[in-house]
Amino acid sequence: MFRLARFRVKPDHTADAARIIGDFVAAIDAHERGTALYQSYRVAGATDHLHLMQFVDAAARDAHRATPHVKAFVAALYPLCEEPPVFVDLDQIATTHR
Repeated sequence: MFRLARFRVKPDHTADAARIIGDFVAAIDAHERGTALYQSYRVAGATDHLHLMQFVDAAARDAHRATPHVKAFVAALYPLCEEPPVFVDLDQIATTHR
């Protein structure tokens, strides 16, 4: 189960956002066994961000949403965004791993 989050950080808050995102991803890595993948990207030269996440199942996705670090992330990051993030559920068609 894959999800994509898209958001744009206000230009004067990119450094703060990068720190908040780094701490958040570290907390996911340390505490969420059901989150198989969580990657954060910033569009080069812009303030647009993409987060790609993969959960082992719906229960893992729901558990992720209920964690204290998600709540802290939302409280810290969302005020730095031009508008709230947009989430899209993805159906995987094909992939390669090397």
